[in-house]
Amino acid sequence: MTQLPFSCDAVGGIVCLYAVIHLDTDQRAAAYASFRRVLRPGGAALVAFHTRDADNAMGSEASMSTLLGQPVTLTFRYLDPAAESRALVAAGFEVVARLDRTSGPGEHASERAYLLLR
Repeated sequence: MTQLPFSCDAVGGIVCLYAVIHLDTDQRAAAYASFRRVLRPGGAALVAFHTRDADNAMGSEASMSTLLGQPVTLTFRYLDPAAESRALVAAGFEVVARLDRTSGPGEHASERAYLLLR
């Protein structure tokens, strides 16, 4: 995400669901700049992320060392929508809309945010 392999203004839209939660602040800024670089004028982007759950407050991190019985090193960040909006504006986006929701059936029980960008 931080160095998308596309030329400038190459794509009309970007959908990024729950991926930026694995990036630290600097990596997210780089990803947002990369999104902006490849998105053509008038294009839209949708960025979604977890904001909190029963065990993790907004701004906290959780780690996982096994997944499906395999060793992994994963960090999950619970992001603040206002801070992410500021970071996306700093990258050159306009936040067009924000949707906050809770999880649905079969999903990890968390609160989530969706940011629609131009």
